[in-house]
Amino acid sequence: MASICIFIDESGNPFANEIAFSTAAVWCVQAPSSRRDKPLSSTVDSLKQYLIDDHKVKWAREIHHRGMPDEFAEFLLFMAMNKARTDPTIQKEGCFWDRSPVRFTMSIDNPCAFKLLNPEIDSQKLGNLIRLSALGNLLRPLCICQNTEKILADIILDAEIWKSAIDRYDPYLKRTIDNPSIETRLYYSKSAKTPGLQIADLAAGIIRQHHLKSTQNAGYKLLLSNELVQIKFNLNR
Repeated sequence: MASICIFIDESGNPFANEIAFSTAAVWCVQAPSSRRDKPLSSTVDSLKQYLIDDHKVKWAREIHHRGMPDEFAEFLLFMAMNKARTDPTIQKEGCFWDRSPVRFTMSIDNPCAFKLLNPEIDSQKLGNLIRLSALGNLLRPLCICQNTEKILADIILDAEIWKSAIDRYDPYLKRTIDNPSIETRLYYSKSAKTPGLQIADLAAGIIRQHHLKSTQNAGYKLLLSNELVQIKFNLNR
């Protein structure tokens, strides 16, 4: 059975009066020899080594968008996409998409507008609904997938910040992904130990800065050019 890994992270706060809450999903096909939480580890290790060698960061524990200068965040994204082409922890041939072995889905929401339109809903519940809506957008390629080939999709979320929203995950997913050939599994993981989540964090931060300040535009264009719209089949598998 083919195995897709989908790493999901966010930028912003869906419970606050903010105008931009962004989420990003990193899609890749796990190499047979790689553990579920280790795809893209070679890519992220290269980014950390770059931080140590060129920017004198003594211990780059985790790639994190917060606080990065615009050009720096964009450079790391471009570097990640380049390094991923030779990363042994993911498949480069026979993926469910062409071009890059790593693809993205994105979602941007306005919590402030949600609150104005739904004043009767408390902030906690509304924030969870925003996260759930974002999840539906991020997983859209699975929702519109038409196939007979069996697919296993491992969905890895950053820690347990999603947990209260994902309590409704199973019935929601069953309604949106109505395809018996797609099996989904949900996991929570710490981003510091999960390279794919660190790339998702970088992407989510770039998306939010683009929408908030019209900055990091080159990085945003790179994400758009590698956006996954539809899963394809029989790509030389």
